[in-house]
This record gives sequence, C-alpha cells and structure tokens, in this order.
Amino acid sequence: MAAGLLQGSLACTTAQRCNPGASTALDYANLQSWVCHPGKDSDVCRTQHAGFEVMPDNSLVPLTLDVAANPDADCFYVYPTVDLSVVPGVHDDFTDVEEQTRTTRIQASRLSSVCRVFAPLYRQVTLGTYGGNPDRTQACFDTAFGDVQRAFDAFVAAQPANRPLILIGHSQGGQIVSRLTRARLDVDPALRARVAGVLPLGWPLGTAEGAAVGGSSSTVPLCSAVDQAGCLMGFRSFAAGNEFPEESDKFREGAVGVCVNPADVPDGGPARLKGAMLNARINNVIRPPQGVSQGEDVDLLYRDYFSARCVPQGVWRGLEISVNPAVGDVRANPVDFDAALVSGKTGTHILDMQFTTLDVVDVVGRMVAAHR
Repeated sequence: MAAGLLQGSLACTTAQRCNPGASTALDYANLQSWVCHPGKDSDVCRTQHAGFEVMPDNSLVPLTLDVAANPDADCFYVYPTVDLSVVPGVHDDFTDVEEQTRTTRIQASRLSSVCRVFAPLYRQVTLGTYGGNPDRTQACFDTAFGDVQRAFDAFVAAQPANRPLILIGHSQGGQIVSRLTRARLDVDPALRARVAGVLPLGWPLGTAEGAAVGGSSSTVPLCSAVDQAGCLMGFRSFAAGNEFPEESDKFREGAVGVCVNPADVPDGGPARLKGAMLNARINNVIRPPQGVSQGEDVDLLYRDYFSARCVPQGVWRGLEISVNPAVGDVRANPVDFDAALVSGKTGTHILDMQFTTLDVVDVVGRMVAAHR
C-alpha cells in the first residue's frame, strides 16, 4: 500500500511539473521569446563571439562571423536540452537564458552565412524526463512540442510564401523537429513544398526497411544526393573505437536507423569534415591549444582535422568520428575521446553539431540553392 501511495504521489507530482499552465507560455509575437530573430537589434546568431581558428601549425587566428546581408532562406532552429535536472518536468523559468543563448550561438550562428536564423525559447523537458515512465512524462514532451509548434506556425505565417525554409534542431531540438515534420509537413503539401530541408540531428530517426521514408516522415525522404532539396538528414556521432550509440526502442522512429553524413551525403564516407566548431568551456572534454585556457568560453574552429563515416550496427546507424590530419598538420586532438561524457553509449552526442558545423552549413546552402 505504501509503495502504491508513493507511486501515485510521484505520478501526480510529475503531472504537475509537465503541465505548468498557460501563465508560463511564451508569446512568440514578442521578440524576447526568441534567442535569435532578424527583427532583434542584435542576437548571438549575428554577432561574433570570442574565438580562434586553430591553424595546422597550431597558430591561432581570430574568428570572424560571416553574416549574409540578404540570404535566400530562413532557418528555424531548435536548441537541445540545456536543463540537466534529473527530475522529470519542463523548464519554464526564463529569467536567465544564458545556457540557451550560448548553445544556440555555438550550434547555429554559422548558419547566418546562408540563412536568417530564427531560434525560439521553449519550455523544454528536463534531462531526467527521458528516463521517466512514458505514461507520466508524455505531457512534458507535449508541452515542449506545443511551444515550438506555436513558434513555428508564427514563423511560417510571417514569411513570404516563396522563401525557402530550413528546419534544424539537435537532440531534444531534433526530436521536436522530427515530430514537427510529421505534424505539419506530412499533412500539408503546400507547406512541404516551401521546405528546402529538414535536419533533426542527434535524434534516433528511422525509416521503413529498404525505404527512404516511413518512420520519422511519410513524405520527406532521406537525402541521397549532395544537391538535393526537400530531404531529411540526420545522424548520431561517436568516436572511432568507442561504444556505438544505441538508443532505447521507446524513442526509435522506424524499423531502420538513419545516418546521412553531411560530408558525403550519397555514400556515407569516410570523408574529411570541413570544420568543427568546439568550445573550450567544456573543460572535461575539450583540450584547448596553447593560448586558450580550459573552461574559457572561447570558440575554436578546426578545419580539415576530423573525418566521418556512417557505419551500421544491427538496425542502428552511427556517424563514426576519427582524427585525420593532413601531412604536416601538428595540431593535437582537442577532444578527449576517453572522457566519460563522450565515450559511453551516448557517443559524442554533445558534439554532434560541433563536429559537423561547416559541413552542415554547406549542406543547408546547397539545399537552398537546389530548392530555388
């Protein structure tokens, strides 16, 4: 009886945390509800943060952010989980948005060279929600999705019908973008025709066996060519020699897992990655070069240093990351592949987008050009 009462109490508490009420809902007509929005005077997607490109001789060159004056497309980006609380619930306190802002800057600011970036705040689920009982936590996921869906609808309504749209997100953001694809694009051919590409990165996407659709989307096919528009791209990364990133079946979206390598879309690689954008602040994973302190909030660009290839394991697919410097490149590997955060079953999940930063930007640019 005591166990039953405790279980009921926890279920009730979780339900309350998953339903914060309308009073905490964000108003997407208000620019303060967006991390990045072209209507804001300034935002992190258009402002260069402190950083360096680490050259093959290990010298440091100050970074500059290329912001297109009149880009041909709009990117709708959804940031990953930044609330690391182990208690199931949703994050509905926006008095401090430093983590949302920093993560968005690192992952999405380089997209400003090919599109205008729109990145909404949203009442996301906490990290602990993913380990909770789905019967009790589904309302949490519905709250997070509902916020982003409202932001997306406002975003779409405000853009000219002839402007190409890109949907992109990572981890929880990828989960939401994938669900948004099914809820909006799969049922609306006119809206789907406006979309140049869908990139739910770092989420266990799936298709029907032997098919390019069925699972994550019934209408948006996996990307199979380098200059393809209106397709879906996804991957989950792990370091060569480390554990393969398998996922719980409760989150798998199709019979067969998805891996599309942004550095080699048709063949999956191996291929050298154009540029990884890392940040020295992750001081238990990133080993910055001389001249940058561990734990310092400094962006570090490594061009042509890592390689990636898609590899299968059972029904799953993963993007294997390897160190692959050219002859004469004296840079040391800035990522500690033995660190606990990047060597377990989740792979190098926290760096999915960071490893592939410039490749994703290149793919988005090609998608937009193909769409137009």
